[in-house]
Amino acid sequence: MLLAFTKQNIFQNQIFFGARLGHNPSYIWRSIHASQVLVRGGQRWRIGNGKSISVWSMPWLREEGNSYVSSARVQGAENMKVADLMDSNGSSWNWGLIKGIFNAHDREAISKLSLLNREKEDKLIWKFNSKGSYTVKLAYKYAMETLVDKEEYRIPGEWTSMWKMKIPQKIKVFLWRALQGVLPTRMRLQDKGVPCTDSCPFCQTNYENDWHVFIRCEEAKSIWRTAGLWELIRDTLNNATSFTACIFSLLRRLTSDKSNDVAMMLWCLWRRRNDKVWDGDLKPINIAVQLARESLFQWQEVRSRPAALVQHQQQHIEAWQPPDEDFVKCNVDAAMFEAQRCFGIGMCIRNSRGHFLKAATCWHEGSPPPQEAKAIGLRYAISWLGRLGLSKVLIELDCKLVVDCIVDRNTNQAEFGSIISDCQALLQHPNFKISFARRHANVVAHTLAKASRLHASHQQFDLIPSYIDSFEK
Repeated sequence: MLLAFTKQNIFQNQIFFGARLGHNPSYIWRSIHASQVLVRGGQRWRIGNGKSISVWSMPWLREEGNSYVSSARVQGAENMKVADLMDSNGSSWNWGLIKGIFNAHDREAISKLSLLNREKEDKLIWKFNSKGSYTVKLAYKYAMETLVDKEEYRIPGEWTSMWKMKIPQKIKVFLWRALQGVLPTRMRLQDKGVPCTDSCPFCQTNYENDWHVFIRCEEAKSIWRTAGLWELIRDTLNNATSFTACIFSLLRRLTSDKSNDVAMMLWCLWRRRNDKVWDGDLKPINIAVQLARESLFQWQEVRSRPAALVQHQQQHIEAWQPPDEDFVKCNVDAAMFEAQRCFGIGMCIRNSRGHFLKAATCWHEGSPPPQEAKAIGLRYAISWLGRLGLSKVLIELDCKLVVDCIVDRNTNQAEFGSIISDCQALLQHPNFKISFARRHANVVAHTLAKASRLHASHQQFDLIPSYIDSFEK
């Protein structure tokens, strides 16, 4: 409502990015106007027919950083549109022209773009969201990462390695809080204005901070000695400048199992500290160490058993299953050819007895994300099946994201959402059904997709191709 009022009264004849601050602006409009730099930094054009996109002054490359071309403007072509870079039918890029006016970096970025929405209008989207929609959360993240200098707030350390440790998630969260310096030790609580004592609940003689809780206190040393880790801790203390640096140094030079053990002992120390503060009832040190290690062992056991069970079950259910008697099944898949900057699509139709009926392959320029390539494959399959005049068809593909988006309400504004909308529009036939299949059950379509580059851009097979003949027997 506020935006509608502002547009009507302040920039009714302009777009938001062209609106000026004006004379004596209100506080609300001043705040909205200040966000221009933020919104402009995250915008990108979704290419359709390319007629609305200026080559030089608008962001249209699908690059994570800069979406603008970096090549120098060509004299006499200042008003060039993206549509001018396409061939006569708009199905592929005019590489003769592109190689003559763009540098190597821009040519590489353009080679990744697929021209498969040329019948649609160009659309401005938000590039930091996979759905192409602006959100305050992602705008804030973008502002903090690019517009705000926060180096002074960064805590050095191998944070990615810490999150990849094979320990329970609650231990990772605890470890992150400890290394970030946000655990509620008594000294930290006092710094925040909480009225409490600052002495250690165990020894009652020293200030309770991170160093003391986890290393300096005699209670902590007893835990480390019982666990057989004190020698490692003591050797690291000499060169450590802080508690965080000490733990990161320790985790960096230890084996994976030892690092996990250290994390569990840190959690054991903090848990005993809380038991002492709130309950006053403590288990013997050797029991506490044993329980911490048993907790890790049980977690690892639970994590390993389902994987083995799922693998055993998949061996029985991942084979291709025929459709109902009055249906045919069409399997669809896509394969990426990164070196050639293109992708292939494979489709195979079989009846309820598993007999081959027809197959088709095609390939296109560009390197879209895999789920986008599979959605494009689905769109081609639906159109192809419609042209064949088939009525009762079960379409299978091995991308659950695509299948779920087809079933759900589509709000995606990016390229992926545009393709899903096309598929939903084509799926008006009541006897066309979409389902998910695992990779092993979709191997024929995947083999066809990988072989698509052996043929012309579009190829239909009425007889079984030799490279899938073994799967049909």
